Amino acid sequence: MSDSSEPINQNKTIHLRDLTDEVIQLLQMRMDELYGTLGGQLMGTVRPTRAAGIVSFLFTAESASKAKGLLNSLPSITVGPEWNEGVQVICDEFIRDGRNYIKEIRQELCIALNDNNEQIFQLSEQRDRPSIHAIVMVFAAVLKLPRELEPLSATVTAILLKQGLRDFCSGSRKTIS
Repeated sequence: MSDSSEPINQNKTIHLRDLTDEVIQLLQMRMDELYGTLGGQLMGTVRPTRAAGIVSFLFTAESASKAKGLLNSLPSITVGPEWNEGVQVICDEFIRDGRNYIKEIRQELCIALNDNNEQIFQLSEQRDRPSIHAIVMVFAAVLKLPRELEPLSATVTAILLKQGLRDFCSGSRKTIS
């Protein structure tokens, strides 16, 4: 398994076995965390000014903390309600972006899965490494993502396994909650 802090660059091929290991770890997260993770991953596909706004907000807090470390006579920096609200806005936007992405790919994914037959749905109910590996491969093929964005398929897989793939494709309203 690869180091999760290891950056993904264009010289590194992301192997499906690594994505399978990622899915297994992601399945331990809550649904809102998974949607937020997907939304965070999608930051590489948004307008630079949107990403810059989020990063600027976070760097402002970091700069204030560093300033206190350099000049002890500055007042202590406490996390105020504005900071909490700002972080909550970022988290909410990530969750919304993740949910919107799932809504956008839903029809394409379900058409491909329904054409692929009952085996995929059965595999999704097993949740063992070989089954997850097969599902990641199918999702990666259906999504046709550039290599740099293939990790999205791992997060999508975790979300849909956790929701229930059969329910997701049958149009159950609880699937994007």
